[in-house]
Amino acid sequence: MPGICGIVDAQGDAVEPTLDRMVPAMRHHAWYGERRFASTLGSAGLGRVSLCDESRSRQCRAAADSPLTIVFDGELYDSRSSGRETSDHAARFAAGIAARGKSFLADLNGSFAAALWDDAAKRLTLCNDRFGSRPVYFAHRDGRFLFASNIAPLVAGGASAEDLNLKGVAQFFTFGHYFGDDTSLAEVRVLPAGAWCVYDAQTDRLHVDRYHRLEDPRPAASLSGKVPFERLDELFHAAVARRAGDGDGLGLALSGGLDARTILGVMDGSPPKVASVCYSVPGSLDDRASRAMCEQVGSPYRNYVLSTSFLSQFREHLDGMVRLTDGQYLSQCIVMPTLPMYREWGMTALLRGHAGELLHMRKAYNYSIDAEALAIRTQSDLESWLQRRLPAYLLAGLAAPVFRPSVERDIAALANESLREAIAPLEAIESVPQRIWHLFLLGRLRRETSLSMVKFRSVVEPRLPYLDNDFIDAVLSLPVELKLGDEVQSYMLRKRRPGFLKIVNANTGAPLGAGPFRNKATSFARRVFAKLGLPGYQPYERLGLWLRREAAATVRDVLLDERCLERPIFSADGVRTAVDNHLAGRRNHTYLLMALMIFELGRRWLGEVARGAEELSPRPVGNR
Repeated sequence: MPGICGIVDAQGDAVEPTLDRMVPAMRHHAWYGERRFASTLGSAGLGRVSLCDESRSRQCRAAADSPLTIVFDGELYDSRSSGRETSDHAARFAAGIAARGKSFLADLNGSFAAALWDDAAKRLTLCNDRFGSRPVYFAHRDGRFLFASNIAPLVAGGASAEDLNLKGVAQFFTFGHYFGDDTSLAEVRVLPAGAWCVYDAQTDRLHVDRYHRLEDPRPAASLSGKVPFERLDELFHAAVARRAGDGDGLGLALSGGLDARTILGVMDGSPPKVASVCYSVPGSLDDRASRAMCEQVGSPYRNYVLSTSFLSQFREHLDGMVRLTDGQYLSQCIVMPTLPMYREWGMTALLRGHAGELLHMRKAYNYSIDAEALAIRTQSDLESWLQRRLPAYLLAGLAAPVFRPSVERDIAALANESLREAIAPLEAIESVPQRIWHLFLLGRLRRETSLSMVKFRSVVEPRLPYLDNDFIDAVLSLPVELKLGDEVQSYMLRKRRPGFLKIVNANTGAPLGAGPFRNKATSFARRVFAKLGLPGYQPYERLGLWLRREAAATVRDVLLDERCLERPIFSADGVRTAVDNHLAGRRNHTYLLMALMIFELGRRWLGEVARGAEELSPRPVGNR
């Protein structure tokens, strides 16, 4: 996967052999570009893997005009932050850091991760954008510090793939994603959002700090003067424009919903400088609505038909997804067969609507706000509400536990402990319901959505206009009641693309702004039509049914394999029972089976990386 990696050895031992094992663990395609850097004395090595030839792309060059050695992965969206105009993102970043140090990052608008090595001070610094939109993992043991944009390079560099982090396991199987800095491995952690992490090789000490905290309280928005919606419209228009750039190779993942529609609606130009792509089942509302929007504005449109044909290669897609995300991401793998299309269509960047949920939190997955949430007044009540709402219920309805007793008894307690730790920093926010917005950013978006973007980032550069510094600051400062429904986005579209309001919202079956009665009626009709099997009303996926039929062989091959059943963490009888009950239609364990397969294949993948690294490692000569 494109990104950065590196190693620092506090003992001064040569690191080139280790770096030579780490970098290939990031190369999922032969056409990726690659660069490596070694310190003068060879005790530090940095690597960069990119989507393209280093010599041709402005996004793929490490900076050479800085007193620091820097490897940079990502994009900067605002040329003001560097004090000069340049299309070389790495050079802009290097110039800003050289001139202003950590303070340069405070107002930096972008999606990035970077490593900076100071050879004179023997000090490594890791930093990322304020949303932590690109995972950076690290491990520190025995005088060696490893970091990488995914976990496999750390294992290739010597981090343990065997020692599990039971707290992370509890999070994954309870919530469907991780919290805080946990991963599935005991030795591997992930940088917080807005990180400024310093490893001092002279003292072998690591200090993890932050230059920006999303959980800090925001001043409440003033309701005098400009209407808040007008200010949000201005900020979002600027955020989209920053990420659209010159429009060269720009795509938009469009659907019949609200978030991507608003991105297209606020784009300048007629037609806007973007080609839209929609994933849909044949005849779906998403396809019809997306096509109608593109016809209105004269924008190129492509429809990728999601069909069951991908099931013939389901195991291949599952393995590919696990290798990209190291088994840390719970996914149905539906987008995996679509990834090669971006290169075929000439797209180099892809706008996506993630984080738009912050404007309509009544529909935000497990974080969706209800009347009970709005009435919460204490931290303990918030914890209680989250404990009921956030679980993905992977472990519900089991005839027998899938974990061994020694693990089973700790899962619930560790999950609850993780949740308490996640919301503890939010207590300074006066409005308790507002804390859910912050947790959505720090939990769901940072630890789940960021891994979803890893899949796309393997072939194209995803850009998320809603994750914009100024825009998010304004959203977090808004009163709760102004960001529950579709009012904000409807305002933007009414101002800039009023024709989009008349196009049906595929999530409700009614136009935007329809009354509650019409929304309920159309929602009921959609459910009925789906049950009747009418074309265009079927869901994107029928994963539970697929796992019983077309993908049943994959389920058995992965979960009934002795390698899985003999894992110290699993109860062999419990896993067999869950598989048998689902395949026979007695119970619905769809997402549990997916989570188990992803976790198991992740263990195999990282074990394979570790074994490969051992085979390539030179035998030690004497003691260190």
